[in-house]
Amino acid sequence: MNLNRMIDVKSTHLQNNTENPKETAEIEANASMRCAHKPILWKHLKEMVAAGELIKISKRSYKVQLQYEKHKVMAKKKYGTMFEYLKTHILVDLVAQTKVPEFDPSTPLTASDFLLVEADFPYYIEEGIEHWIIWCIKHLPVGNACPEAAVEIIKQTFGDSADWTYFVNFVQNQSVKEISHAHVFIKRSQESVTTCRRK
Repeated sequence: MNLNRMIDVKSTHLQNNTENPKETAEIEANASMRCAHKPILWKHLKEMVAAGELIKISKRSYKVQLQYEKHKVMAKKKYGTMFEYLKTHILVDLVAQTKVPEFDPSTPLTASDFLLVEADFPYYIEEGIEHWIIWCIKHLPVGNACPEAAVEIIKQTFGDSADWTYFVNFVQNQSVKEISHAHVFIKRSQESVTTCRRK
């Protein structure tokens, strides 16, 4: 598996625009209602994850939330659901593994069960913190207990010296419920900086 596979999902497959004034107004209203007004500090982020206060973390800046709302509308118009969009453009190889006869969702997690990609619509965290998504074809429990196979991927990608935190959101807060995914936030040390970020 290519751990550093970077895919631009915002510009290649969808055009995030609308000519419908009513739809535009609704998108803007949703973005305003769901956005955060100030970034979360790294220290506070880790405290919230440890305390299970995940709903407080799951917010974006107004600008990013507006982009996300537009993206959702366009994706659903073209593909029906966000999951169908993801299966078509982001999770093609990962989902394909579930179609082979030997696939067993009850077996222990391995590195091949995951796909790590940088978040296209990151939560509103202080500057210098990276937001990544780790998709998984097997079940990931809600909370901050990171499976060992995922820990290995994170360390392999960012190095042992990077500081990070991980959580799987509550089901009711997940925008895509059909496949497990976790949020990973990375604070790199100077020596852990690599070229794996999307250019």
